[in-house]
Amino acid sequence: SYALLLKNAGQIKKAKEIYIYSGKKFMDLESFEKAITLESDPLEKTTIINTAMGVFEKDPQKKNKMLLSMISTLIRTGKKDLADEKLKTVEVENLSSADCIEFAQMTLKAAGNIRIKDSFDTVITLYSSNYDLLKKLQNMLDESGRNGISAELFLKLWTKNPGNPDIEYLYARNLAPLESAIGYYKDAIKKKPQFFDALFDMGVCFMAHRRYDEAATTFNECLRINPSDGAAKKNLFLSQFLPSKNKIILED
Repeated sequence: SYALLLKNAGQIKKAKEIYIYSGKKFMDLESFEKAITLESDPLEKTTIINTAMGVFEKDPQKKNKMLLSMISTLIRTGKKDLADEKLKTVEVENLSSADCIEFAQMTLKAAGNIRIKDSFDTVITLYSSNYDLLKKLQNMLDESGRNGISAELFLKLWTKNPGNPDIEYLYARNLAPLESAIGYYKDAIKKKPQFFDALFDMGVCFMAHRRYDEAATTFNECLRINPSDGAAKKNLFLSQFLPSKNKIILED
């Protein structure tokens, strides 16, 4: 509270010193994080981070959290080679799922494709039961233009977990819009009824292959599960309108 008062009064240096003292005294991660945000000099940031890593030597989670802060600073200051070297020392098993996302984002910015593949593989293997995290990682790879790496990693994961509908769906996403993806979507839905994501993406795949009746049926099922989903409503309309461009449907 005292540090916050100093900060609000414009005494940034003193506030930073109090936060660092508090971080050391009470082994408080949040205090160090606040000190880092107040420091504008990258070298001074690194000094604070190194201090924190020393304090948290016996606490792997906090130590690795500080290491991520250091890597972020290196990337922002253009030192990507050094950031990549530091990324190699991160103990992924000691990161939270949220920190794993940050780690993955940094890897995409600083590392080459071989390291990216290895790092994502490590996170995917550790969090193979965390569907939301896996989907985020897949999106990150696809959005960065690394669809090939994504396909390879999720094929590997699905091969190890053939009975898992979430993983089968994620593998199918890498195949889409190829028609062969539809079979995997159907199998995932069979194993996990009311699987909205798989139904929706299967409907999109039907649309890509002009299988409009099947698409309409699929999007109707999506809306039965989630009646307020705007994207499903839009695609249902398109699946009904595109075959004939029916003006009555358009007016409805």
